[in-house]
Amino acid sequence: MVFNSLMLYIISIDKMFTVYQLQEINAVLILVSIILYVLMQNKITKYILSIVLSTVIVLNYIIYYLVSSYEVIKLYPFIVVEISYSGYSSISFDVGQIAIIALIMLWRKELRNVLSKLFSR
Repeated sequence: MVFNSLMLYIISIDKMFTVYQLQEINAVLILVSIILYVLMQNKITKYILSIVLSTVIVLNYIIYYLVSSYEVIKLYPFIVVEISYSGYSSISFDVGQIAIIALIMLWRKELRNVLSKLFSR
């Protein structure tokens, strides 16, 4: 009787392998972005860091999209709740939102200048 109430989902190896590969790439990009931030001394590093953080954002939400076929994904400010169909859930930080904040902080002077010119008209 208990077995009948459980919902079993079989995920193909190919789809899970894709998700794991994307997560590994995302983890490496996060490490690269941290190293670049520590070593950031010129404008070129700032541009490279922006590209890396933008890639982290895109990959993060692609992973959520792929996982959403098998779990319910709820996005909150800086937090992601993954709820499986069997009722179990996990809570983690939303790396995509953190990367967006990091990009804003990285370009804050330039954004301030653009916004001040835009609103001063």
